[in-house]
Amino acid sequence: QKEITRHPPSLRHVPPQEGDEVEVHFVLRLKANDTQVDSSRERGAPFKFKVGHGQVVEGWDLAVRSMRKGEHAKFTIAPPLAYGEAGNGELNIPPNSTIVLEVELLKCPMREDLFEDGGAVKLSLKESKEGRQPGKTDEVQVTYKVTVEGCGVAMHKQHVVHKMGAEQMGQIARVMDKALTTMKRGDEVMLTCQPSHAFSTGDGRYAGKVSRIYLALEEIFEVHDMSVGARDKTVLRKRIREGEGADRIHDAACVKICVNSVTANGEKVLDSEKLELAFKVGDGEVCDALEGSVVGMKKGDEAVLRCESVDACLGGLLDLPSTMETPIMIHISIVSFDKVLEKWDLSSSERLQRGRERKEVATALFKRGRIRLAAQHYE
Repeated sequence: QKEITRHPPSLRHVPPQEGDEVEVHFVLRLKANDTQVDSSRERGAPFKFKVGHGQVVEGWDLAVRSMRKGEHAKFTIAPPLAYGEAGNGELNIPPNSTIVLEVELLKCPMREDLFEDGGAVKLSLKESKEGRQPGKTDEVQVTYKVTVEGCGVAMHKQHVVHKMGAEQMGQIARVMDKALTTMKRGDEVMLTCQPSHAFSTGDGRYAGKVSRIYLALEEIFEVHDMSVGARDKTVLRKRIREGEGADRIHDAACVKICVNSVTANGEKVLDSEKLELAFKVGDGEVCDALEGSVVGMKKGDEAVLRCESVDACLGGLLDLPSTMETPIMIHISIVSFDKVLEKWDLSSSERLQRGRERKEVATALFKRGRIRLAAQHYE
């Protein structure tokens, strides 16, 4: 008999299974007289054991298999599932004793029922402490291996770009996408999929068999509309490598970037292999594509800019030709930048002063024909 005394913080994760190592705190009492016979809390250390390996009595195994991480529960266990007719002399448990076991499940393998139907269960193998999870339309870089029970490896790809939501691989892609939305960069998981969530009856020799997917999330390629003056998707920025730290580039920061390559409709445009540019953000020293795209990036970030407007790539230090054909792809990385406070971190007088300075810059930009960038300053 089970009585929950504290519910688990989340129902996302499934209970331990046979072979799992768990860590618990427990208090063991005799039901007959409420005498305490054992306690991990009094010993000052949690108790570890493997589920289903005979390291504890059967009732204790069954109890833990019904719990989730963080749960507290009290179990009344009859003699056949406790210490039986023999009892336990070392713990002073008489024969045929009913016991009361209070358990707190501290640690166990973290398995998550992705669709809450038992069809696809995620086991975390490696977890990152920081970072964001990919969105439903992001591109990511992954390594995965799909094995089918009795058939060996069905699919295996390393360091490939995967488009979330594309579902090119049917049910397998659907399960991978669901798992990826719960993962962070650097996480590794094992997914156990029933046939309904992997290979259906029409999938030849794999049909009707349990599949397992090893999945590692290596990079998240964030895609943002960085068009200057109006978010019209003329310039899209896809981050392909995340940099370091938390500081980001803001308007009026002095930055140094590396332009690694430029192509126009697949044709190479940049003569040199790499070109370093140093400029002050927002002053119009570089084209609108670069002006808009560096904002919000971190030191060490790498991104590919996809430009559907030739005008967005003209003018300034990069000095690209006006004869280019779209799409124009610009691969950049952030070398360094000076930290600039955002406007809400400034005092009232500092905010007014910066406003006057940026208004003067906007007026000069307007006179030079940089209408989009000037409009962004006026806003």
